[in-house]
Amino acid sequence: MSKIKALINPVTPFAQNAPIIFCENTKHCAFVDPGGDIELLMQIAANNSLIPSKILLTHGHAEDRKSTRLNSSHQIISYA
Repeated sequence: MSKIKALINPVTPFAQNAPIIFCENTKHCAFVDPGGDIELLMQIAANNSLIPSKILLTHGHAEDRKSTRLNSSHQIISYA
């Protein structure tokens, strides 16, 4: 059975948590509330051999929604 794991990452000048959750077997991952720091999270994912596939937004802050616009070049599906 595969396990779901998380990497907790501080983002924004307020050091808010933006977890990267991922499947231990497939290495597919999702960014949760990236706060506009999508490039930082992309680098963390790459450093951990993870495959970004989703952005999960749990609320409607403008900085989180900004990440959905930035991800168009990365072919990530956003859920809001």
